[in-house]
Amino acid sequence: AYFRFTDTDGLPRFVIQLVEPAKIDHARRILAGKEKSRIHLNGTIVKAPAAYNPGWRYHLDPRSIDFFEFAVEVCDASIQYVEEHLDEVGGEKWRELLIRGGFPLSLLSDSDAHADEWRQLLRRNFLDP
Repeated sequence: AYFRFTDTDGLPRFVIQLVEPAKIDHARRILAGKEKSRIHLNGTIVKAPAAYNPGWRYHLDPRSIDFFEFAVEVCDASIQYVEEHLDEVGGEKWRELLIRGGFPLSLLSDSDAHADEWRQLLRRNFLDP
């Protein structure tokens, strides 16, 4: 499952992939307002772009992502700060807030029509025989 999240200031957007059912459920509880304490996330930074997270030179390793309530300062960085200092990153963890989940590029689309177009391409390329 894919989830789009942001810094506490609301910008910029970043997409993560969760692969473990318990973590997917946890993220959905955050989005539904049922989880109020462990709402931040961290994970190992991979210095490579991911197709589901366009516009960024890095992504979080899906198997490393977890949720927490508090973190030490060294693990706290904004999305943009990491992007601007990527050469300094050595696997540190960081935190952000989830804002909504779904298919990756459809979330980033500027209109419902573009989101539908992306979902049709996904179905045609990966799901249809």
